[in-house]
Amino acid sequence: MSFIRRNKDEITDFDYIIVGAGSAGCVIARRLIDGTEASVLLLEAGGTDEGIASIANPSQWVENIGAAHDWNYTYSPSPHTDDRSIFLSRGKVLGGSGSTNALIWLRGNRTDFDDWAQAGNPGWDYDSVLPLFKRSEDWEDGASDYRGSSGPLHIERAKNLHPVATALIDHFRSTGSGREPAGPPDSGRLMFRREASLTRAQ
Repeated sequence: MSFIRRNKDEITDFDYIIVGAGSAGCVIARRLIDGTEASVLLLEAGGTDEGIASIANPSQWVENIGAAHDWNYTYSPSPHTDDRSIFLSRGKVLGGSGSTNALIWLRGNRTDFDDWAQAGNPGWDYDSVLPLFKRSEDWEDGASDYRGSSGPLHIERAKNLHPVATALIDHFRSTGSGREPAGPPDSGRLMFRREASLTRAQ
């Protein structure tokens, strides 16, 4: 089990205890540490991601599947999959699945957010969450109506694509299905996160 502490002093009482150091848990811990004087305990069942090549190098992401830092979940067999049990990789490491997903930055579909709001969850509509996405981003092309430019996560297009990937993207664009991700991400367009300028809490 891994711990992130505000300082190296022995602390036995905490204002906040966050269980799970995945993407959400890390963001909450960082906001509390940066914005308050509260003591925060962040618990993670897995270990650190330091020294794990398949996390540090996105091109090796497939090596995370079934590794020691994977929860190794599987879906129940389903008639829709010919009664097969499909593997569900989830990160058991600081950063959670955000550390093992090849550094892909993917926004959800606009209609999903709007549907959540219409189902009785105010503040979850796309227009309400868009400023939060923008605040977290440092998009390589700079700020726009849909992208941020001064956030802690540097976002850029994937580089040095495999020829098959390039051919697929070219095909989608030729059918009118693909757009540059700097445009409205209404359909969950993909981008890659190259690096995060966040510093680790000590």
